[in-house]
Formats: sequence, structure tokens, C-alpha cells
Amino acid sequence: MESVLHQKRPQYYQAIQDARKANDSGMFIEFTLAALFEMIAQQEKHQDNHQVDLSDVVIAILKALEYNTLSRREIFSEIGMNGDSRSFKRNIEPLIIKGLIERTVPDKPNSKLQKYRLTDKGMVAIRNRA
Repeated sequence: MESVLHQKRPQYYQAIQDARKANDSGMFIEFTLAALFEMIAQQEKHQDNHQVDLSDVVIAILKALEYNTLSRREIFSEIGMNGDSRSFKRNIEPLIIKGLIERTVPDKPNSKLQKYRLTDKGMVAIRNRA
């Protein structure tokens, strides 16, 4: 937010001056909200244009889930890796956080019935990679 206000210094000071003259903070609030909206829009645009970096292991996991819903053990078996907790934290958790895969039982991450499936974002990521 600071950088947006810094870029719009003249408008910022003008908004303060106008608010003081009118004895109404509404003008300043409108300016601030507009600057905030602009900042959010810029961040969203940047995120949409930012491609997800996909390693070979990540691609293998996404492809394993392309047509299947698999448990953690099944995923690691499918890609030929040891499925210990470190491998899970290093390889699967980031995909959940990035929204590339999702849990089938989202309210119970440690459920013995937990499986994972590809999201639309994950599907797009592997399609763009191919």
C-alpha cells in the first residue's frame, strides 16, 4: 500500500487538502480505497500471469492424479517414491497450498479415508506443461 501511495503522492496530498477544506473525510477515504483497490488488482494480475514452477516429481504427482483420486500411499507408490512424512511435506503439501490438488475430506486432513484429486488449476498446469 505504501508504494501505491508513494506513487500517487500528489493525489494523496490533494485528497488530504480537499478533505480538510470540505471538512469531510469522505474524499480522502475514497482516494485511499481506490488506491487499495488498484493495489489488489495489480497483485491479482501478477498472480494470474505467474506460472507455477513444476519439478519432475510435481509433474509425476499431478499426472498420477489426472484421472484418479488417490491416497497418499497410492500417490507415492504410483511415482515410485518413499511416502514418509518428509516427502509428503516437501511434495504434496505445497501442491495443496498452491491449489493444484485438493483433499477429498478437507475438514479432516489426517483422516484414514483421505484421498487427493487434481483441481482445475492443477489440470491447467499439467496441460500447459505438455
